[in-house]
Amino acid sequence: MLAESVNYKTLAKDGRQLLVRLYSAYATWGMVFIGFSVLIGVAVGFSITGISAGVAFRGLGALAVGLLLIAIGLRTAPAIRRWTTGHPDLILRVGVTVSALCLGLLMLGSIIFG
Repeated sequence: MLAESVNYKTLAKDGRQLLVRLYSAYATWGMVFIGFSVLIGVAVGFSITGISAGVAFRGLGALAVGLLLIAIGLRTAPAIRRWTTGHPDLILRVGVTVSALCLGLLMLGSIIFG
């Protein structure tokens, strides 16, 4: 049986490029995704609780915020995409740092609140 040789430099380079593309896509379309999440959350809230006068005002406010986030995300996406493709090292560093912070806060929250 022959051992298959693995070129670790190529593997590391491909993995790095994949991470840069993932973080770049998140930086580009993240605000749009958050806006859609707000819209879905409001729709689910309305379907569970029904629409009353107090809930409707808060829901309409949240819908407006969701639509605003989507509009801002769609407007700024091309500029962010151009910037992220021009700075792959920086986007990788920022993406890894933010991911580590989110993971740390998640672990800290579960430790504090059980």
